[in-house]
Amino acid sequence: MDEFIPPCDSSGFYPRPKPGQAFGPSDLCWSYVAEWPKTFYSKYMSGARRLPNGNTLICEADSGFFFEVTHDSQVVWRYVNPVTESILSQGDTVPKGTWSRQNSTFRVTRYAPDYPGLFGHDLTPGLPLERYAQPALGITEATTLPAPPRLSISPTPFRGSVLIRLDHLNAGMLEHSVVTIFDAAGRRVRVLSEPQSPLPDPYSLSWDGRDASGRRCPPGVYVCRFAAPGTTATTKMLLAE
Repeated sequence: MDEFIPPCDSSGFYPRPKPGQAFGPSDLCWSYVAEWPKTFYSKYMSGARRLPNGNTLICEADSGFFFEVTHDSQVVWRYVNPVTESILSQGDTVPKGTWSRQNSTFRVTRYAPDYPGLFGHDLTPGLPLERYAQPALGITEATTLPAPPRLSISPTPFRGSVLIRLDHLNAGMLEHSVVTIFDAAGRRVRVLSEPQSPLPDPYSLSWDGRDASGRRCPPGVYVCRFAAPGTTATTKMLLAE
């Protein structure tokens, strides 16, 4: 699975390349390849979406396989849809259907607890979908997880400099962290900060639109990425002319 950012001008439009030139970008922004590449395949449907924590949620439709990966391709969790003509246990062999396996899934979506569509509904966990010898073993006590780090940009588009703010930083999260700017082709433009000790939340810094050598960067889309052990957060920004 590949991610790329097509080049655009300061107005957000995609310029037509000159005759004889290929439409960019020349490099990918991000790729995911399974440990055994041939195992990651679906002949139809499927999809992926970027989560607020910077990870990517992937649906391999043909096999009803869902998993979340980090920016460095580490699998956080994996889950197989157990619903076929009957209900399976995790690990059971999924029967084949007419065109694919019986548990094939069009796409998967992850909703946060504060999703508006859940308002007013009872969210008390019930019995799991899978079959268990003891159903109660499939229910675990809910735990409150800290909010993932979040990047916010102001203003965007920007011309002179842009303020980058990081919210929801946990104690010690800034240790061994790095804030980096990439261009639309995924090339590193500049490392903004490498703090080595915890700082107050929120933490903010600015970028003056220049690369590591001090040259003014051309207008276009740029990606800001905060990376710390076990977590990442990314956001896009538009540098205007």
